[in-house]
Amino acid sequence: MEFSIHAPSDPRSAAENAKFAEERGFDQIWFTDYPMSFGDVFVCLAIAAQTTERIRLGAGVAAASNRIAPVTVSSIATINALSQGRAVLGFGSGTRSALGLAPLSISDLKGQLRTIRALLDNGAADYEERGGGRAKIRFLHREREFMKLDPPIPLYVAASAPKMAALAGEFGDGLISGGISPTPEAIAELLVHFADGARIAERSSAPRSLVLDVPVCVLRLADSFNAPRVISRMGFSVLMHFRLCALGLVDTATLPAGIERMAEIYKSSFAEVPHEEQHLAVWERHHTLASGERRYVTPEAIKFFTLCGARGDLISRIKALEQAGVTEIAVSTSLDDFRETVEEISRELIGRV
Repeated sequence: MEFSIHAPSDPRSAAENAKFAEERGFDQIWFTDYPMSFGDVFVCLAIAAQTTERIRLGAGVAAASNRIAPVTVSSIATINALSQGRAVLGFGSGTRSALGLAPLSISDLKGQLRTIRALLDNGAADYEERGGGRAKIRFLHREREFMKLDPPIPLYVAASAPKMAALAGEFGDGLISGGISPTPEAIAELLVHFADGARIAERSSAPRSLVLDVPVCVLRLADSFNAPRVISRMGFSVLMHFRLCALGLVDTATLPAGIERMAEIYKSSFAEVPHEEQHLAVWERHHTLASGERRYVTPEAIKFFTLCGARGDLISRIKALEQAGVTEIAVSTSLDDFRETVEEISRELIGRV
């Protein structure tokens, strides 16, 4: 099993965070793509490329709504040149809800993925704009190596639902999945839909890589699931799921009964916020846990949404996920515990699974 780590896209800390993760044995570092919340993902990747030698550098994930497909590929190909071939492109629908906008349609995403796949494979594509304009495009001045497509840049499609998993199978080298309960059963369901998409394109029915994006916490001897340290480490993820429920992007009815009740209570806390500002109120708290929100973080929710437990239990769970098809655990972190998490995962899990 490989381990990677998510880092906040902060250009002031990107270099030292990437070097810190590399020195502690992580295989990859991912930077997030949340415009108007964090710094620019490709700026951070470029900075990290300058201070590292081995660790892979991933856009995790580049949002379809933020750039046109040729710009996305140009950007990751620039990182590939800077890093001597260590770039990885994670691509997905993105967080348009942070801007108060509806998600992109599957057809829009499919069109972008078709262009990205062609550019990564051939350096050229028949490009069609959303407005209907069409043109042949290709990389120019390739001999000057401003951007590099060799070695090949892996494309991981973000998928936590059937239709996106099918697109991952049709166009991706692998998939990266967050927002699901980290169980072999959930992974198996995604792989069924990945295989469906792969059959359409006559590609391999199994992904080259399957990355599970999930927070991880190793319990200490005196810890319990409601210990303050554990709530601080895992609470941001529980609240992230509840915030998506508050925005109507996740149906609370799909959650276990006790967690559903808590999600509904949390959702009601935004009742007094004007509708046109609710997305701002929700996303203002992204990747954080305010003291007043700790009461929503129950042991039941931590167990459902995260990988948290004693080291032996976690190793067993991770091995079961590996058997189900997971090749990489991408450890997500809050804005406040990156280094603590890196140290813990390096010490307790890397090299043991």
